[in-house]
Amino acid sequence: MSQVYLLPGLLSAAECEEAISFFPPPQTAAIVHKDTAAHQVTPVRRSRASFLVADSHEKQALVRKLIDVTTHANDVYFKFAIAGHEALQLAEYNVGDGYGYDNHLDIGPGKASVRKLSVTVQLSAAGDYDGGDLELWKTDAADREQGTVIIFPSYLVHGVTPVTRGVRRSLVMWCIGTTPFR
Repeated sequence: MSQVYLLPGLLSAAECEEAISFFPPPQTAAIVHKDTAAHQVTPVRRSRASFLVADSHEKQALVRKLIDVTTHANDVYFKFAIAGHEALQLAEYNVGDGYGYDNHLDIGPGKASVRKLSVTVQLSAAGDYDGGDLELWKTDAADREQGTVIIFPSYLVHGVTPVTRGVRRSLVMWCIGTTPFR
């Protein structure tokens, strides 16, 4: 099984801009904190996010395009039992935002326990920002090219390095099953 499915050019530059316009203005996402051994609380993630309401033909077409490529990747490479997906998320990282040194998994307790695949589409042009690299554990996959989709198991450790200039925007979707991984 391949750890990562990467497809450059899923969306054109114009489609990336249109996708960004579909979302309401991003709001500050939950900032997760880590209690270190020295009992200092430090931020783990800083970003903004908004969720897509697929209430038009154009928005539904974007969702369908992402589902189609994810279904293909799953059928050929991952072979997970997928039952649906969560709402598409626009993630926005400004200067200083990112995960820094703390990486994470997309599976966890509650509704995140049934996540199977994590999907991200690079919406910003590579030259629009510095830093903000998606890092996937034990892979050399990169998502700097605008319109590229990366699909990986939700149990794969990953993170985004801090943005040092500009704004990084990406589209995120999680495919879910009916039961957690066992």
